[in-house]
Amino acid sequence: TLIGVVARTLELVVPLMEHPSESFLSQLEEDAVKLVLLHDRTVITSCLALLGSIVNTVTKNYRLTRDCFNKYYSFIVDYKKLHMENPVEPKLEQCKPFFRRALYTVGLLLRHFDFNNEQVRCGLSETITFQVVDTLLYFMNLSDTGLKYFTLQSLGSVCIRHYELMLTDKLKDMYHSLLLDVDPAAQQLRIQTLLNIETYLQEEDIRMMKEDQEWAKTKTKENLKEMHDVQSGMASAIIQLYLKQVLECSVSGNVAVRHSALRVTQLVLAQGLVHPVQIVPYLVCMSTDVEEIIAHSSDKQVQDIEK
Repeated sequence: TLIGVVARTLELVVPLMEHPSESFLSQLEEDAVKLVLLHDRTVITSCLALLGSIVNTVTKNYRLTRDCFNKYYSFIVDYKKLHMENPVEPKLEQCKPFFRRALYTVGLLLRHFDFNNEQVRCGLSETITFQVVDTLLYFMNLSDTGLKYFTLQSLGSVCIRHYELMLTDKLKDMYHSLLLDVDPAAQQLRIQTLLNIETYLQEEDIRMMKEDQEWAKTKTKENLKEMHDVQSGMASAIIQLYLKQVLECSVSGNVAVRHSALRVTQLVLAQGLVHPVQIVPYLVCMSTDVEEIIAHSSDKQVQDIEK
């Protein structure tokens, strides 16, 4: 949408502006928060990325982001309480649209703002991230596939910044279960789980490229190779927890699941996170796929490994 494009443009431009006026910045912040309440998820995504860019790099107005977080997270907590008291309460169905918006928004706020930082928390509990994750996991244990799908999206956003959560038993066991679920009704959740892992790997790659640029600008004494080794070491540790299950998805009967699994596999190989020998048998299998795109892409990956 046009609003989304404008927000994405401002996200890149505002941090580069010399001495932007306070009134201009506060108006942008206010508009971004309003648009999150009124528009669809494409606009929400763009506006929260814009808000992150303005607040983190220019204004440091973390009270605004805290208030925005409180508004949506308190709604999720109230929704959970209502569900625990009476799972068939009619009000739950009425509130579902705003609940989905709240899930999506809270996930993105934890993606764009570091709530481990006291300045960012602005009075919120030190354990707020873990509280959010525990609340989200409650909804993952329900039978409502639609709610689980939107909750899974939110968890994926949280784990982009707080990737250490993907090493915890709770999240690992849940992801494993979802990735290995062959029930036709669960394939949307399976694809979203793969997308969560894919997005984490993409963002990790972007983060490392930004570090390269920052290091080149400042020429600090920090050893860039050591920094990269730590980051790629974490990504490698994470992907090794999930690789077996991801590769199992590559032989799924569902073509969308196979596409998603291939994209994750390509990222793992491109970033050199694991030795390719354990991936080759699955790539050979995928190179015979009835889907031409999957077959060609897999065959190319095998050829690249052989070089």
